[in-house]
Amino acid sequence: MDTIHVMPTDTTIVSRPADPATPPPSSGGTDPATPPPIPPAAPKAAAAPPPPAPPRRPWWREALHGCMIASFAFVVVAILALFAAMRGCVAIAKSAGKSGDAVKGAMAEFGGPYAKSDVEDLNLQRPGAELPKEAPKVLVVKLRGVIAFGDDDAPWKADATGADAALRAIRKATLDPEVDGILLDVDSGGGEVTASDVLWKALKDFRASRQDSKTRRFVVTIMGATAASGAYYAAAASDWIVAHPSTITGSIGVKIESFNVKQFLEQRGVRQISVASGPNKNMMSPFQDLTEPQRQLVQAEVDALHARFVDVVAKGRKLADDRAKALADGRVFLAEEAKKEGLVDEVGYLEDAKAKVSALLGGKTPRYFVYGADQGFLKALFSPSFLGAVVHEALPDAGLSAPSGVRAE
Repeated sequence: MDTIHVMPTDTTIVSRPADPATPPPSSGGTDPATPPPIPPAAPKAAAAPPPPAPPRRPWWREALHGCMIASFAFVVVAILALFAAMRGCVAIAKSAGKSGDAVKGAMAEFGGPYAKSDVEDLNLQRPGAELPKEAPKVLVVKLRGVIAFGDDDAPWKADATGADAALRAIRKATLDPEVDGILLDVDSGGGEVTASDVLWKALKDFRASRQDSKTRRFVVTIMGATAASGAYYAAAASDWIVAHPSTITGSIGVKIESFNVKQFLEQRGVRQISVASGPNKNMMSPFQDLTEPQRQLVQAEVDALHARFVDVVAKGRKLADDRAKALADGRVFLAEEAKKEGLVDEVGYLEDAKAKVSALLGGKTPRYFVYGADQGFLKALFSPSFLGAVVHEALPDAGLSAPSGVRAE
């Protein structure tokens, strides 16, 4: 058998340039000059979806939620109002039989058990004075502020001194056979012509409702700081007028006024557009000028109303027409001058007016009273006089005292 012998030979190693496309062979060693290969980045995880929006409550649940809140607020207000009413009732019970009681006087303004309170509750008579029940009755009517009707239409407003309350009291007294006279307490700068004329007519009707000379009804007026224009118009129906020494009265006259903003709006590019049935329908509009024919129409209305005012004054004060016209130029008078001109009968105070009332009653001392205003529960409950009286009664219980200060009454 043949034997094959392998003989060593020279081996020549030929180096070839590395193929750039071919990666170098990996070796188990680490070359310090060569950085280690960077592993591929791991794929990012997908973002989590946003949480679903909470389901929207149906509209009826929103409405129910609002109703619950409103009901809660109403209950709180009702509880507070009930508490105030209870405090008022407690105050009235505590003060029953006391003279000059604050709640008693307040209740007289809007009705209740003291709707016909004695004059001591109104600071018109010496406290503690006893009057026989058969004493003549004189109604006290207060007239304050702007003379206009409709001021007490709101169910929560109780105004015992406005034109509405005064008219109700006068008309009620006209139908009340027990009333012998009215003491009209006026402090007003005037108001609407019609409202003043209605009050004047009501006072005239009261005086004429009993023609018997021995028991003839009368009206005595006591003027406060101001009794001018429409207030003097109403007072002209009185049998006797007493003015305080500092009273301002008169202002016999009528005016119709408006304002004009046409030029102001035109400068700002604003135009009024109006469709009227006639050329005088927009008369006295603040958006257009008053033409001369329109001015004459308005002046005729003013003159007619003024003539009626002058006639009321002339007949009520028993003045000659020419004399009344001379005084009716719109000027005001102080008390002494008004007396000199015949516009008032006496310069004095409340005591003087009361003395005249007694004289007209044949020397008898009257029992002064006020009617209840027949207001509803809300008006009575939220009346400033009633709430003030409640506070007045509650302060001593809380260890406090009513505030003191300078007062002119």
